[in-house]
This record gives sequence, C-alpha cells and structure tokens, in this order.
Amino acid sequence: MYIKSLNRLLILTILTFSFNFLSFSQITVTVNTANVQQLNPAQLDFQNFQNSIWLFTIDISYPGDHTVQLAKCQVTVDLSDGTQVQLSEGDFNSEPFPITDHKSITNFNFGKDGEIKIRNFTLSSEGRTKIIEPALASGRFPSGTYNFHITVEDFVDPQIYANQIVRLHIEDFSQIELRYPQVGATTNEFPLFEWVYDGREVEVTINEKLPGLSIEESISRFPVTYQNTFTGGQNSFQYPSTGFRPLEKGKSYVWKVTGKIQSPGGRLIQSSIGYFTIAPDVTPIKYSDLIDQLEIILGNKGKNVMTKIRSEKLEPTELYYLNGGLISEIELKELFKFLQDNPDNIDNVTIE
Repeated sequence: MYIKSLNRLLILTILTFSFNFLSFSQITVTVNTANVQQLNPAQLDFQNFQNSIWLFTIDISYPGDHTVQLAKCQVTVDLSDGTQVQLSEGDFNSEPFPITDHKSITNFNFGKDGEIKIRNFTLSSEGRTKIIEPALASGRFPSGTYNFHITVEDFVDPQIYANQIVRLHIEDFSQIELRYPQVGATTNEFPLFEWVYDGREVEVTINEKLPGLSIEESISRFPVTYQNTFTGGQNSFQYPSTGFRPLEKGKSYVWKVTGKIQSPGGRLIQSSIGYFTIAPDVTPIKYSDLIDQLEIILGNKGKNVMTKIRSEKLEPTELYYLNGGLISEIELKELFKFLQDNPDNIDNVTIE
C-alpha cells in the first residue's frame, strides 16, 4: 500500500514537472506590420517575403537556447470580389535559425542574402493566373487582403510552436467615379451622393457654383459649403438636414471626392468635378420683379438705362446671356443675388 502510494506520488510529481517545463518553454509570436495599401509588383517578392518598402516585424519569445524554423507557412489572398486564392502551392518553410530567449526579425531578414532563407515556396497555378499575371499586366496587385500565415516551431520538437497571420490590405486606386448626382442633374435639397472607389478613406467636398466662376474655381472657393471625411470604404451618403450649411433651392453646386491612400509618402486621388442644381421654387420670374431688382442693383450707374427701359416699355426675351453665353433662369437669379451683394463689380451698363 505504501509502495503504491509512493509510485502515484512520483508519477504525479513527474507529470507536474513536465507540465511546468512545457508551459515555461512555449513559443510566443507577435507581429507588427506597416499600414500600406498599395504596392506595385516590382516592390514585392512573395517567395522571399521581401519588399523594398513594406515592412513587417516578427517577435519570437522562447526561453533558453533553441533552434527554430518557420514551418507550415502559406500565403492566401481574399480578393475584394469574394474569391479566395491559395497563392502558394502547399506549405513552405525556412532553414533553421538559432534563438536565445527572444528574437526580432523583419521581412528584410528573409531571402537569399538574409539570415533566414525560405524553402519550398512554389506559386500555385491559381495564384499565377489570378494574382501574378494580372499584377504584371496592370502594374497593380488585385484588390484584397493578402494573408501571410506564419508558424514558428521548435526544430527538434515540432509539437512546440506558435502561429500568427501577417495581413496586407492592397487596394486598386486607379480612379474615382462619381455616380450621383449626375452631371447637370436637378435634385432636391437633400440629395443622395454616390461614388465608386476601392479605397477605405475619402473626403467629399461640395461648394456653391457662382456665376462667372469656373467649376475648378468654385470647388476651391472658401468658405466651403460642405466637407467631410468618410472611412471604412463608404461609397455614399445623404446630405444632412442639420449640422452643415443647407443646399438652397434654385442654386447650382459642384462636388468632388478625394481618395486618401496609405502608402509610402502618401498620395491623393481626385475625382472629376461634378455639378448639379437644386430644384427651384415653381414660381417663375415676374417681369416687374425683375425690373425692380435690376433698378436696385444698378443704382445710379444704371439710371439712364432704367429710364429708357421704363419709357420705351422694353421687355426681356425668354433667353438670358452672360458674357456671350446662354444661362438659365436659375443662373439669372444667382447672378442678380451676386450683383446685389457685390455692386462694385459693375463697371458700366448699356442696352443692346
């Protein structure tokens, strides 16, 4: 009875010691990666984890002196269209390398000239046709999440291991397409704005289009009617009823979308400039109101002109022109408002 109890105690002690030893000797792996959203094929070597710009770091903790290796590694891609591609043909690994307690390595340590050499990496046929060939043809990798599955294991005892995934989000920033309001459209005071863009962050700018100013001058004019940043890949928004300057009936506006790219040095992608009009009040311009407004705007500068108009009972045509160009009734109202606020812009008044 005593011997059996002693044996049980001895077995329990051995098991406890073994458990503590394994717990103490576990590998832990953490990764950190730069937030880069765009790379061209010349900058990324999948086979060696090499890249001239993108940097990720692998921190390995393993108490004591050991030899470890990367094992059972894969590269998969979750394309933006929902397709998943196995870029590497099966698993690949690295040559063994030493570690004492802790080791920090980056992808610059990989490759032929690096400390850690990758072995058995082969591109899959699917990866070649869906990722590599399109990238070489267009100069851009297809949009999606590129997942580097990394496992660090003990070279002597493969049952001791840890794994992590390094994710690289790549997006195609070729252009931004404005969808709605369409160019020249008439809409209500709270239009829905839509655009097409693969990026995660955009800035939307909306500004009033003043008579006599080009769309480029109008979009850059201050103060801005509306400007806001959207993140998370948002591609639409409804103009808010509060918190921003309201869009006014009968006025014309310009708008654009600016894409912000997280890449080395950073850069911006600009959409074209769209323009639209808020539907006016249904009440047409009255001739008497038009003459009264004009008389107030012109003041002494137009006294002789107004006398001629009233004495000869001149009436306006149904067509309006500004600097030789045809303008709408809405734009005529905008012109009158602009001149009323800026009478010094009037140098001379004549009747033709």
